[in-house]
Amino acid sequence: MASDTEPKHGRPTAYTPELGEAICELLAEGKTLKAICRTDDIPVAESTVRSWAINAEHPFSALYARARLAIT
Repeated sequence: MASDTEPKHGRPTAYTPELGEAICELLAEGKTLKAICRTDDIPVAESTVRSWAINAEHPFSALYARARLAIT
């Protein structure tokens, strides 16, 4: 298991709380994730956003779940 002092590998995340909220607001308005990620305002791929959403430990996961509930 890696410690907090070991360097992390991979790309740095593009996630910010503001980006997560913007995506979820658009989802709650009824826009599809595919359409949202195609806009110039959202600088991440749909697959990246989906990986945030399915990772229960990621802060975006709970936001995404609430946004999806808002449209059903």
